[in-house]
Amino acid sequence: LALSEAAAMAVGAGLLVAHALYVAAVARFRGTLRLRGFEAELPTPRLTAWQYALGLVEVLAAAAVLYVLLPPDSAGAFLPFVAVYVVAILAGMLSSVPAGLGVFESMLLLMLRDVPPESLLGAVLAYRLLYELVPFVLGLLLFVGWEATARRR
Repeated sequence: LALSEAAAMAVGAGLLVAHALYVAAVARFRGTLRLRGFEAELPTPRLTAWQYALGLVEVLAAAAVLYVLLPPDSAGAFLPFVAVYVVAILAGMLSSVPAGLGVFESMLLLMLRDVPPESLLGAVLAYRLLYELVPFVLGLLLFVGWEATARRR
């Protein structure tokens, strides 16, 4: 990325402050939070803790799926790879392209220069199949089965 280390640290610190403010609001306020015409129903502190924990597990699991599909020792250590993965996911989300298609891959190609491009694209294709297409098809089959049994009743 074309960011200086100081700029990256400032963005990271800003995001940490935003999360800290959110957690503080959840801990301090109960019920509906009203601010200048905006209303938000805050979750309980317990639910917030579960959301953070499950979100962390989900991101680490998704990154691990792609990490194990890459050639051995080509992506470096796991935690720096997770940082690259999160940046690529965020870029895909910010692009507004469905599923970040192309943006996610481009970011990985730019940031993982030590991974051969053909190996990286093959791993990303397998990742998309395992992490996006298979759950979609399973969900679709469950939905069709649910609808079919509901119509029989």
